[in-house]
Amino acid sequence: MAAVYQRDGALPLPLRVIRHQPTEDMRFGEMIAPVDTTIVEIDRSDVANPIAGDVVTIGTEILRIEGEPRLDRQGLKWLCEAPPALRF
Repeated sequence: MAAVYQRDGALPLPLRVIRHQPTEDMRFGEMIAPVDTTIVEIDRSDVANPIAGDVVTIGTEILRIEGEPRLDRQGLKWLCEAPPALRF
C-alpha cells in the first residue's frame, strides 16, 4: 500500500509497504494475554536503515516505529513494529 516514510529532520519519502496486524501471546507473570501488534514491511532498497522513532503514514494513520527493526530471512525487507502513534 502507498505510504510516506519520515525520519526526524529529513524529507518525506513516498514508498510502498505491506502492513500486518497479527495477534501475539504476551506473558505477564503467570498470565498469557493476546495482544494486537502492527508490523510494517519496508523494502531495504527504499530505506537503508530504519530506526525507532521514524514515522510511517498510511492514508491518515500515523505509525511510529518502535524497538529494533529486523531484516527478513532473505535480507530484502525490514520488519518494523509500528503501532499507531498517539495523538494529543
